[in-house]
This record gives sequence, C-alpha cells and structure tokens, in this order.
Amino acid sequence: MKATDFNLKDGIQFHPEKGMVVNQDTRLVIMDSNAMGLLLDAMIRKLGFREAMQVFSQSGFEHGYSDFIAMKAMFGDKFDSEIELFASGPVIHSWEGLVNARPTKIEIDRKTGHFICEGVWTNSWQAQQYLTFNRIGEKAVCSSLTGYASGWSTGFFGQPILCIEPSCVAKGDEHCGWLLKPLKEFGKEGADELSALKEQFEKFEKTR
Repeated sequence: MKATDFNLKDGIQFHPEKGMVVNQDTRLVIMDSNAMGLLLDAMIRKLGFREAMQVFSQSGFEHGYSDFIAMKAMFGDKFDSEIELFASGPVIHSWEGLVNARPTKIEIDRKTGHFICEGVWTNSWQAQQYLTFNRIGEKAVCSSLTGYASGWSTGFFGQPILCIEPSCVAKGDEHCGWLLKPLKEFGKEGADELSALKEQFEKFEKTR
C-alpha cells in the first residue's frame, strides 16, 4: 500500500452551502470558512497572536497524533515501507479546498535517529483566512497544520518531533513551507512553536 492510494473523496464530502464537512456520515465542521476566519480573528484580538496560535497548534497536534495511532492500528502492516506509512500523513491532510500538503524531501533512519522532512502547503486555508482579516505581517500563521504535522510525526517516530514554518504567504513569501526535525535538533528558530506544543509533548510522553 502506498500513501497515494488514499482517496479522500471516497470518505469526505464538502457541503459549503451548509457549512459542513462530513466524514463517513459524521459532521466534522459546522462553520463555513468565513465564519472560521472571523473566529480566528476574534481569538487573536482577545488572546493575542501568540496564545491564539498555541490553541490552534495544540488542537492540530492532538488530531495529528490520534490520526497516526489510528492509521497505524488499521493499516500499519500493509504499507510498502515506513516512509509510505509516514507519507500518508500529508496525504490524509490534503483536504481539497482546505490544504494541499506536498512533501519535497523525506529522510528517515530509525537506527541512527536521523529524521528530516520538508515540504510546502499550497492553498493553505489558515493563511488565506489570516490575509482576509489582517495585512501581511512577520509571523507564520499555519499553526494548526504545523501542529498536525508535529503530532503525526511524534506518533510515528516515538519521540517529540517539531514542525516549523520557515516560509508563509502571510509573511509575503511565495508559498507556505514546513520543516520537520526531532525537537532536540531545533535551536532558537523553534522557540515559538516549542512553547505552543510543549504542554502536548509532555502530556503524550507521560502516557507512553
């Protein structure tokens, strides 16, 4: 089985006129994208940018982690390789109309503990919504996406993995990009993301 074998259209239906995204007859989202953009803007004004992004990051982390555990339990032994199992994470998160996650580099060596993944988000919903309600600034904004990638990778690798966004259209860059590495390999550039995800990492590490 390859990551590209997953066809989300078989299980997910989009009903923007009803403000719904449905997965196997279960309602996932009850707000349309404009309403979610207003919610994000209100959270930033109420909590401040940093804390609002922590909320979105932690939510993404939890979903990414639980999605990996579920995928591992259902299909883990059917994948052609561990890289295919890992790569299914971006594929699962490539929800049409929300985000298209495309890995550009994946290197995994569990024996040496080496791990790195790079890629781009295209059609990033969070970045688009942020620009709708705010001007271009200095911050990367795709926190739920980086949180999801961190959670999925933490589940896969069995140690805290951090995803940061080196480029983001909300900062005026051409595209939103991600970089995944073990938490211990990050320096100052991971400080903000670390503060947003540290509580979740500690929570899940205690349950191992």
